[in-house]
Amino acid sequence: MDNYFVPWIKPLKMYVSNHIELAWKKPSLHRMMSNENPIPPSAKILKTIEKYSKIANRYPDQGLVIRGKLAKMNGLESAENVVIGNGSSEIYDMAFRTFLMPGDEVIQQTPCFGIYKLRCDLLGGKIISVPMEYRDKKMVYAPEGILKAVTSKTKIIVIANPNNPTGNFMDEKDFVRIAGLGIPFVIDEAYIEYAGFKKSQSRLIKKYKNVIITRTMSKAYG
Repeated sequence: MDNYFVPWIKPLKMYVSNHIELAWKKPSLHRMMSNENPIPPSAKILKTIEKYSKIANRYPDQGLVIRGKLAKMNGLESAENVVIGNGSSEIYDMAFRTFLMPGDEVIQQTPCFGIYKLRCDLLGGKIISVPMEYRDKKMVYAPEGILKAVTSKTKIIVIANPNNPTGNFMDEKDFVRIAGLGIPFVIDEAYIEYAGFKKSQSRLIKKYKNVIITRTMSKAYG
């Protein structure tokens, strides 16, 4: 079987969250490590899940109703502006598969969420990590470093807003500068609910067709 694997897959290790495995083995531990919502689903949610579980044997629709509502909440034109996935990870997977060929480059600002590199490696891409700058006893984004790292092989630039794990923001003008390059620009807003929607860069979607905003239900909404 080894002869049939694409060469960039062979050295990859299985993604395992050891801290999550430990938490399930020891339920008495307080799960403070994954930024999960500790509040269980409400009775209303559970009732809805039960209702739709009775037709789970049928293929689903395109999710136009929920996509339309999400579009309206974020000031977007229609459901066509929204894609739903099995967590942000699936959205990254779809985006990276759409734009990356083996040898293409993805630029990220580090430290950052590890999923970007994992998805890049899986497709035979090359991750370009631009370190943040340390100024006034805190880490700050280095947009000039990101812009200088762009080459003819750059197919995706990914930035978290706010960043995970440092919690800081890049200036709005720098988001505009990067979006203006025309390169697919993924902005990870997993924690935007905690920062306030005024910090969201979703308005860029109306002007720049290369901008993709990702959100998640697993943090603020559980």
